[in-house]
Amino acid sequence: MSVTIAQVTDCHLMAEPEALFCQINPAERLQKVLADIKNLPNTPDFIVFTGDIVQQETAESYQLFANIVANAKLPQKKFLLPGNHDLPAEIAALKRSELFVDSDHFSASGWQFLLLDSYLEEGRGAGSVDCTVLNKRLEQADHSAHLALFVHHHIAEFKSFIDNYPLNNALELRQAIAKIENFKGLFHGHVHAYQQGLTDGIAWFACPASSVQFDHQGDKNYLPDFGYQVIKCQADGRIQTSVRWL
Repeated sequence: MSVTIAQVTDCHLMAEPEALFCQINPAERLQKVLADIKNLPNTPDFIVFTGDIVQQETAESYQLFANIVANAKLPQKKFLLPGNHDLPAEIAALKRSELFVDSDHFSASGWQFLLLDSYLEEGRGAGSVDCTVLNKRLEQADHSAHLALFVHHHIAEFKSFIDNYPLNNALELRQAIAKIENFKGLFHGHVHAYQQGLTDGIAWFACPASSVQFDHQGDKNYLPDFGYQVIKCQADGRIQTSVRWL
């Protein structure tokens, strides 16, 4: 048995459904992403939103997000993490709603997934995780299962402007993960790009944004593509990802 997860990230919603972000309509794009997930021939088992739900940090922006998710009528269990643009209180309220599962972990088909909060108050785009809490959670994890993590911020250098907004204790995070024999991979957002890598022996998978992509290699600020990531975790511990560009 395998488990399939749709990862959606960096929606950057505004307060009004018609308002633009980087010259595109983020609400409209999120609606298209969720409609595509619903119509996939192989339906994902779970959906994980990995932060930067809004660009405009208002209650109206989060209500717009809730309305879009509710109207999509997706049957899967849905999980939610904050990003650097989010308001923790608003994310917490959404997690308590009937739309989401209010949990920082879930398990299926021989896998256990931990959700890490990397929001840092006054971080100015940077993030941090509580590694004391993380180490305790790793110790308490099911060591008979394959283990994977979701977090908003990236854990390895991209050698672009996004490194000005890092996970401040990424090295400490990687060192904590490296001790876990059954750890298989980390999934993140923040970078607005579909990339994969191996850093200090840690496999990481970056998810494209549902809004716009960042140009990490060239001289353009933004790229017009948008989409999401489909993650398939196999019973033998292998991870396969694919991107759905829309």
